[in-house]
Amino acid sequence: LNPTLQRKLRKVLELQTASGGDFELALQHLSTFYGDGGGADDNSLSARRNLRGEIEARDVLLSAQLVDAFAPVQAHLDQVQHEVSTMHATCGDLDERLQHTKAVSGKLIQQTDALARQHQRIEARRAIVDKFLDRFTLTADELDALRLSDMSSAFFAALQRVHGIHVDACALLRTAHHRAALEIMERMEQHQETAYRRLYRWVKNECMRSLCAEQPHAHRSLPHALHALRQRSVLFEHALEDIG
Repeated sequence: LNPTLQRKLRKVLELQTASGGDFELALQHLSTFYGDGGGADDNSLSARRNLRGEIEARDVLLSAQLVDAFAPVQAHLDQVQHEVSTMHATCGDLDERLQHTKAVSGKLIQQTDALARQHQRIEARRAIVDKFLDRFTLTADELDALRLSDMSSAFFAALQRVHGIHVDACALLRTAHHRAALEIMERMEQHQETAYRRLYRWVKNECMRSLCAEQPHAHRSLPHALHALRQRSVLFEHALEDIG
């Protein structure tokens, strides 16, 4: 044999591979490239020379078939990738909205807390004002009692209430609320002046009525009225003179 050919055969025979089975399978598949010698695919010199091109052509064909076989898988993967991208964009939008909602909620919570504290301060001030008004103002029933002509127990209770408010207002002068104290004192003095004048006229009329009657009978409220009228010495003396 040709020395070159002998060297090549020796190389093939001495070839050691980790996967002998795969190598034998490759040789068997390679033998299919040639027919039985009767056709264009026979084991001719021309066919052996074109072996590399034939292998590359079959490799390209197999690669194309493999690509075609994986085309549906690739399309499915592209669809999955599109859905993943859409989900990622949606999650990003939701996260942005969530952050905005958190920021808005935080501001609302702060405003709510501020309003709650303000409401507490207002309620505390209103409670103070209510207590102040209860202590330094007359109720509607007390005002009506002072205006009525009948000298009932309600009138004397309201008159006593006016006197008590006036005393409390005098004590209020020693605080920082001078103006309020002076206004309250002035208003109570007006109520007292009106009430005592009404009381004086009622005492005078009641005494005249009793003295002119055939059987003199003093009104049950007359002693109480005279006692209350002592707070105004001038009016009390006029009443005694009128009675006398």
